[in-house]
Amino acid sequence: MSIKTESYEIDKRLKANGGKPLKIHRESIARYGKSVDVDRTLQELSEEKSEEQNSALASMMNGL
Repeated sequence: MSIKTESYEIDKRLKANGGKPLKIHRESIARYGKSVDVDRTLQELSEEKSEEQNSALASMMNGL
């Protein structure tokens, strides 16, 4: 399956599912990611998200 065809299929299924994820994040990392340790990758993604949120909050607070 070409990347273009696969992307089309993912978009089509996502729209058919009301914009909700078709798989849980863990499954998508295991299938499509280059991760050796899925649980560690999920932990790292969670930490990155927290850092981004904290940075955004700090920026907002500094602007007040």
